Amino acid sequence: MRFNWKEYYSIAEQLFNNPGQVSSSPEAVYRLVISRAYYSVFVQSRNYLRDVIGLKIPKRDVHRYVSQTFTDSQNQTSIKTGIRLIKLSAYRNLADYEDNLFEAKSVAQKALRLALQVATDLDKL
Repeated sequence: MRFNWKEYYSIAEQLFNNPGQVSSSPEAVYRLVISRAYYSVFVQSRNYLRDVIGLKIPKRDVHRYVSQTFTDSQNQTSIKTGIRLIKLSAYRNLADYEDNLFEAKSVAQKALRLALQVATDLDKL
């Protein structure tokens, strides 16, 4: 049975709304929210390109490939999807690699909003 990647978004949203439900600092929770929100729609986007469009997805630079494939499209919804994936990827890189993440809650909220927009865009395509 294939994993439903939308569940990552659901978990991220639940954690954002109740960061005290886990025994970690709020910043750690918000970092996790950002990361899971990104991966939820990144994998959905990758799978769309692979399963619906029929593209062969490379092993190297797959994140860049997915977002660039959307932004290189002539379709406005696809272009918006690619731009949103790029922004989400930047947030995810901050959350996963930077020692200092200022306004983590605000970034997490933006990440959730962008991820929801990407999921909505994918449903339109």
